[in-house]
Parts: sequence; C-alpha cells; structure tokens
Amino acid sequence: MLWEKWRYNLSIKSRMKILLVSSAVLPLLLICFFTNRQVYQLYRKNTDAVISNELENLKSNMDELIDSMKYMSQQLTVDDNLTGKLRDYFTADNVILKLNSMDYLAKQIAVYEVANPNINNISFLYYDDGVLTKINESSLARAQLPESGMRLCRQNLITLYGPHDTRSKAGRYPVVSLVRTLSFYDTPEIILYIESGYKQMEDFSAATLDQMDAIYTVVSDTGQVVYSSSESVIPCFQEIPESGAGGVTIHDRPYLPYALYDKQGWSLQIFVPKNIYNRYIHQINIGFLLITALATGLSFVVCMLIWKSIYKPLRAFQENLDNILGDDIEARIQKIHVRELDQNLEYFHKMKLQILSLIQAVKIKEREKSQLEIKHLMSKINPHFIHNTLDTLKWYASQKEYCEVETFVSSLNELLMYNMEKDKTTTLASELDAITRYITIQQLKYNLDFYIENTMPAPMLQTECPRFLLQPLVENAIFHGLEGNGRIHIHTSVLQNGKISIRIYNNGTPIDVEKIHRILKSKEDISNNGIGIQYVVQSLESAFPHAYEFRAENVGNESCIEIILPFTKGGYYAKDSDC
Repeated sequence: MLWEKWRYNLSIKSRMKILLVSSAVLPLLLICFFTNRQVYQLYRKNTDAVISNELENLKSNMDELIDSMKYMSQQLTVDDNLTGKLRDYFTADNVILKLNSMDYLAKQIAVYEVANPNINNISFLYYDDGVLTKINESSLARAQLPESGMRLCRQNLITLYGPHDTRSKAGRYPVVSLVRTLSFYDTPEIILYIESGYKQMEDFSAATLDQMDAIYTVVSDTGQVVYSSSESVIPCFQEIPESGAGGVTIHDRPYLPYALYDKQGWSLQIFVPKNIYNRYIHQINIGFLLITALATGLSFVVCMLIWKSIYKPLRAFQENLDNILGDDIEARIQKIHVRELDQNLEYFHKMKLQILSLIQAVKIKEREKSQLEIKHLMSKINPHFIHNTLDTLKWYASQKEYCEVETFVSSLNELLMYNMEKDKTTTLASELDAITRYITIQQLKYNLDFYIENTMPAPMLQTECPRFLLQPLVENAIFHGLEGNGRIHIHTSVLQNGKISIRIYNNGTPIDVEKIHRILKSKEDISNNGIGIQYVVQSLESAFPHAYEFRAENVGNESCIEIILPFTKGGYYAKDSDC
C-alpha cells in the first residue's frame, strides 16, 4: 500500500530521473559490479598464481643447491685418488706422507669448489678421542656439525640441515648443509660436510612476497620449523601452526598459508598476512574501479542532458493532462509543439469525453439490471415462503391443539407483513426480529434450539441491510443441514476494521464448501429450491458493491455461513478507508 501511494505520487521530474538512472546508470553499475567481482576473482587467482610461482622458484633454488651437494658428495666418495689420500692420512707411517695427503686433499677440494659455485666449505672430519677434528684445510671456522634440531631430512647415508648460519670463517650468511658418513675398514669413521655456495641462500625471498610482508619457513620431515624469516611470529624448532578453512591465525592475526612439499618429506611454507594480501589485490583493482567510476560519471552526465532536453515538454504535457483530468470538460489544451505529445493530448481529451459518456450509460444499465433481478427474485421468494409456512400451519393444525394456533397465526402475520413490504432495505435489528419470528414458527414443527448472540453496540444494530437477507440462509440450515433437528445460533460482532460480521452456525451435516463456490460462480440460479445463496449475494452486491464478503466454512463440528458488511446509515456506508 505504501509503495503504491509513493509510486503514484511521483512527479514527472522524479519519474524521468528514476527512469534515466535505471535505464542508463543502474545497468552500467550492475555490469561494473558483477564484472568487478569477476575481475576481483581473477586478480585473486593471478595473485595466488604469482605467489605459487615465486614459491616454486624458491623451492627450485633449494632443490638445485641440495642436488648439487648430493652430486658433489657422490663424486667425492667415488674419487679413488681422494679416498686413497684419506686412507693414507690415517695409515701413513711418516709425517711427510701425511702432509702430502693433506696438500692433495686441499688442492683437489679447491678444484671441486671452483668448478661448482653452488658448493662451498667441503670438509672431512672424524672423531679423535671423542673430539671432532678436521682432516683437510677449509674455511670451516671450527670442527662442528649442525645441531640435530636443524635437520631438514635424511636419505640413506645423507642428512641435510638448514637453512642455518654458515660455519665458514668468511662471514655470516644462510646456507644449506649436507652431512655424509664414509666408512673404510682400516680408518675411523669419516664425516663429509658440505655447505651451499657463498651467499647462494641470501636471495631466499621474492619481490611480490616481500611486498606482502610474507613469512618464509622451511619445515623438516618431522614437521618442525628449521628456518623462519620472522622467529618472533613463527619460532624455529616448533611445529608449524595448523591451518583451518579461513587460513591460520598467529598471535590473533590471520595469515594465508602456501606450501610446497618435497618427496623427501620436508616442505617450504609461506605465510602471507591476510589484510596485506587483500590490500595488495585492492591496489591492483583500483585501476579498474577508476575506469568504472569514470564510465558511471559519463553515463550520469548523459542522463542529465537527456533529462533537461525533454523535461520542459513533459512538464507542459503534465499540465495539459491535469487540465484534461479536471472537472472542466471544455478545458483548453495548450500546444507543446512536439507532434507526438500534442497528438496524445488530443486523443486523451477525446477519450475523456467518450469514457464519461460510456460510464454514465453503464451506470444506468447496471442500476436497471440490478432492480429487475431483485424484483424477479422477490417474486420467487415470497410465494415460496408462503407455501412452506402454510404447509407448516397445516401440519401443526392436524397435530396440535387449536389453543396455540393464535400464537402461530400472529407470528405468521407479522412475518408476512415484514417480508411483503415494498421497501427493499431494512435494519439489522428488524432482520434479526424477523428471523426470531420465523424460528418460532418452525419450532412448532421441528426440534430446534435457537439463540442470537449479539456483541455489537445497540446503535450499530440500526445499520441498513437488504430485506430477506438472513432467512434463506437459516431456512437452508434447517431443511438441508439439520433436517429438522439441531441447534442454530446467530453471532453478530464488530470487526477491527469497523465492519459488521454476521455468522450463522448449525450443528447439522457439514456444508459442501466447493458446491457453494460453484453456485456462486454459476451465472444461472442452480439452487435446489430456486432461491437462497445467490439471492443473498446479489442483494449484497447491489447494496454494497465490492464492500461486502460472503464466506462458507466448517468450524469444528459446526457449519458456518458468514456475511461481512459495512455500517450503513441514510444511504452512506463506511468503506475500509473510512475506518
């Protein structure tokens, strides 16, 4: 209801603005909105692809270093000259031979390191009375292997560590290291230690990930963090935080995890702060949003130009329409000098005259038709009623003592006088009195329990209603519902909207609601006795066009016919809008 009032109160100016915005700006905004959603998703996918690609590059760099160290360890273990010199170091009887062996080892290892820049700090060590001792000269600052907590993974005789700080004298930089054990029958167990090349791990980062303040971690095959670029957030030597559906939360801050797993069990995992990730995508998307805003602005400017170019003629058109819709039939129509609008105004003026003429003719015909139908029905109702009543009188006279005939005839006389009055309308109080007299007559023949329950104020009982409105419904209840025995009661009340409700209950055979609907929809009178429900509905329609209601239903073990009509007095009746 509010929407209808608002819509019909819109001015032409407002309608034009709404239509122009709806037809030009709004579709563009919708297209931009859904396109932006798709573009945003593409940006997310592209960003995820960039992150995954950079993660793969980092993993590839580590794999390259690890493969180089594995290959180098294999070369060193199969180099017979080198292993022979190692054995000479332990088995030679004189110092000169040992020195020669150490010199060969230093030169040969230098050749290997120069040939492969990914390799550095190749050292052979062994335990001498429990103390780890270097065999060859190398840049290893001291004979010390990485702690067990730095272990990355283990494969056969090879153990990988790191990333961790180098053991070299050259400086402090991150490396990946390899430890391999060599065993000879006539020497102590020899340990081969290899580190990745000088500062090969310093580029363990990526531009996009650095822009997002990502945290780089390397996780061992046991699930512990052996390297973290931010140990204050993700400490080393602890298990990696578990990820959920929305990512992982560390110190109450959400992160998006990305991981690559190696076949040896270790993994490279990156954690990107969710808010920085979203900000990064929004920064990428801002260009599209600027284009969208520019296109929307241009569209709005075009709409305003169109609106201004046609608003003046439309305003004049509206003023002319107001004149046409006014009471003045001879109102002058001003020229707008827009051919289409002028033609429409002329058509509207002619249509107004024709419609007024047609409406007047239809009203006259409908009034005459309604009066004829009611007269026809009344001519059928009165003889029918007299026949039934006299039949009851005949039965009663033959079955009862004549001392009660006076009361019966008195009620009959009053009822006949009420029903045969020429005035088509009466009051609800008079109609209820007539029903009471009718029931009094029928109770002489039938075992009927009847009462009227009224919850209305006394003045409202003086509301006007069609004559003979309730008697057909009560008669149907007696003869078709109760079959002469049972209870009938009438309940009158005032509804919240100010209308009057009249309900007729009986505890007889339940009514066939569908049959009643078919009777009401039928153009012909198909009632069994030729009168009844259709007469009631036609009388209501004639008295209160579209302002009444007629309902039929079964309520519990009772049948109910309800009539809802407006309060009427002196030819005026209250509609919904008056309540």
